[in-house]
Amino acid sequence: MLIFVTALAVGGWFFLRNAALYDGDIFGLSASSKTAERLAPPDFKPSLRVTPKSQGMSPLDMLQEGFVGINWIQSTINSAIGVFGPMQFPLSPKVLLVYKAFFLLGFVSGVIYIFTVKVKKSRLVVFITGLIILVTPVLLSVYYSWGSDYQAQGRYIMAGIVLFMLIVAYGYFGIIKLISDAVCRACCFDDSSIESSRQVTVVLRCRQRLFSLLAICILVLYALLFAKSFVDIALPNCMGSPSNEVLEAVLFQ
Repeated sequence: MLIFVTALAVGGWFFLRNAALYDGDIFGLSASSKTAERLAPPDFKPSLRVTPKSQGMSPLDMLQEGFVGINWIQSTINSAIGVFGPMQFPLSPKVLLVYKAFFLLGFVSGVIYIFTVKVKKSRLVVFITGLIILVTPVLLSVYYSWGSDYQAQGRYIMAGIVLFMLIVAYGYFGIIKLISDAVCRACCFDDSSIESSRQVTVVLRCRQRLFSLLAICILVLYALLFAKSFVDIALPNCMGSPSNEVLEAVLFQ
C-alpha cells in the first residue's frame, strides 16, 4: 500500500490531468491520435495505417489467424526467447523448442508450487499481484498490435519478464525439492525412521547435497543451451567480419 500511494503521488497527477483535458481519456491516446492525424506525414497518419482493427479483425481473430503472414503468438514468444538483430536472426527451431519446454515446465510447476504449498497470505497476495503484472504487458501488446501498429515482438512484453522468471525459478525449486525428497525416501531416509540426532544430520546433509547437485545440473544444462544459441547465431554472423559490428548488431539491437 505504501508503494502504491508513493507511486500515485509521483505519477498520478499525469493521469488526472489527461482525464481533465481529454474528456476522461486518462492515457491521452485520443489526443495523440488526433495530433498525429493532423501533423504527421501521410505514411504515418493513423487513418491510413493498415492494422488488424482497420481490416475488420477482432483481437481474437488476430491471435488465431495472424496478420500480414505473421502469427502474433508464435512471433512474440520466439522473439522474446531469441530473435536477434532487426528480427532477422532467429534461433534454430530445435533450440527454441527446448527453451519453450524449459520455461513452460518451470512456469507451470511454479504456479502449482506457489498455490499448493502452504505460504503466508501476504506472500500469496504478492504472487497474485505478480501474475497481474505479468499478464498486463501481454494484454497491452495485443491491443497495440491490433489497433495501432502490428508489432508481434517479444520486447513489448519484457516488462513482465522478472515476474515470469521468478515463477519459473520457484517451479524448478519445487521440482528439485520433490526429486531430492523422493530419492531420500527411496534410500530409507524417511523422517519417520529417524531415531537419533546423528541420523537427522545425515538425512539433512543428504538432502542438501542432492538438492545442490540437481540445481547445478539445471544451471549447467541452461548454460549449455545458451552456448548453443551463441554458437548458432553470434559466431556465424561475425566470422569473416573485420570488426565486431555484426556481432553487436546481432546481440544488442
